[in-house]
Amino acid sequence: HAQAARLAGVERLEDAGAHRVDEHLEEEFLLDCCLQPIAGRAAAAVAPQPAQDVYELTGAEAVDSASLAAIVSRVTGKPIRYEPVAEADYAKALEGFGLPGWLAVEMGNMYTAVAQGRFAKVTGDFARLTGHPPQSVEAQVAALFSN
Repeated sequence: HAQAARLAGVERLEDAGAHRVDEHLEEEFLLDCCLQPIAGRAAAAVAPQPAQDVYELTGAEAVDSASLAAIVSRVTGKPIRYEPVAEADYAKALEGFGLPGWLAVEMGNMYTAVAQGRFAKVTGDFARLTGHPPQSVEAQVAALFSN
């Protein structure tokens, strides 16, 4: 849920003033970010002869949360900033939204790993499977906010 994630610090997109990215738009953005990997998984599932045993489906670039906030700011013309939170605070917020304690702790650990860039690998597997490169994050954000 975008609201829970936003309040807990996951890609918290806030501007320096009183405005926030609309929750509905955040949810759409999160869904759009997930659609490309799904397309890649679907292509891998129907590929007649997999060229390799493991496909790592990534975007064309690794983008951290601060960079994502800068992209949204540039595209929307609104001042947006990313505000990191401590792992324990993130886990506590998730628990407050109803996640079991063990899962909140694990999600907190993943949040820290993402913040440290441990999932920032970029491969060409998506393009090899689908025949075209994945959209850039900037293009996805521009499409999202073009409405």
